Amino acid sequence: MYRSGRLFQLMPRLLDDMSSQMASMLRLSEELNRLSDFRFTPRHLRQSIADGEPEIHNTDKEFNINLELPDFKPEDVKITSDNNRITINAKREEKLENNGYVCSEITRTYSLPEDVDPKTIVSAMNRNGILKIVSQKKDVLQETPIPIDFKSQTQT
Repeated sequence: MYRSGRLFQLMPRLLDDMSSQMASMLRLSEELNRLSDFRFTPRHLRQSIADGEPEIHNTDKEFNINLELPDFKPEDVKITSDNNRITINAKREEKLENNGYVCSEITRTYSLPEDVDPKTIVSAMNRNGILKIVSQKKDVLQETPIPIDFKSQTQT
């Protein structure tokens, strides 16, 4: 049996070990999630992951945003676009059995590249709460030669 003084000396090391083990488990669950549609990460840990940065892909033809919203349904999410920005607002309200009330809300705004055609923006959400927004790039204006009609002075 440890004396209380000895336990307090060991506490920082025990907490570091526990934190290291939790980080290792989280990395493993993220790898399993990447390889499978099934979600291995507990919901409360997924929420902390969702608070991180979204996946943004900007290619020659498309601009994509993937955002994890695990506690929201598609009907809870509103997406708007204006002035080369896209705004995602997710809001969920829930009444609890003990007359309590819970409200969760997330708002994210992202700048769109200038060459994105806002009329092509579409979105989809899968059963795991991954919101994917896809937009097409505007066609690059290519230089078109314009012929010059030449009339000599002898012609009128």
